[in-house]
Amino acid sequence: MSRTLLFLASAALLASPATADVREVGSRLEFFSPHASWAVAIPRDDWAIVQRKSRRDGTGFYYLVASRSHSLQFSIYLDRTAQCASGAACRALFWSNPGPMFRDAQDVRQYERNGFHVLQFYLDGVGGIPIMQTNLSAHTYRDGYWIDIRITKVGEQVPDPAPMIEFLDSISVQ
Repeated sequence: MSRTLLFLASAALLASPATADVREVGSRLEFFSPHASWAVAIPRDDWAIVQRKSRRDGTGFYYLVASRSHSLQFSIYLDRTAQCASGAACRALFWSNPGPMFRDAQDVRQYERNGFHVLQFYLDGVGGIPIMQTNLSAHTYRDGYWIDIRITKVGEQVPDPAPMIEFLDSISVQ
């Protein structure tokens, strides 16, 4: 899908009625579970919701969000789980079986930043397409929920992770 079509689809989704697990509050966009007292907040900027999914029982939510001005994609999973009970354990669980897309991850780095346990890596091709993709996979755990954030940037060369890290620093769990 071309960038133009992606952002047109995003705009159409934003025009649709909001669901109970995302809301705009001032200059922030908040993702939350109706069963939790906290929300994950990002600066509103020009983020557009591209895809959203939720479990019928309200225990899991997924959003894919894109920003033209940041040239980033951001996804967030809020997953009520007992599979892990800390950011470090959730990151380890993710990385123990990250799926075939991340099998050839390169320059893998693990660190903590802004309350998240982060995996930083790049891919030199995605699905047989020769594009470079830098990824941050950030994990934390709060009140029974695994908060799994993925920030992605693509380019002809390996994208610089600095704008991705800057965006990660702007995320709060409040």
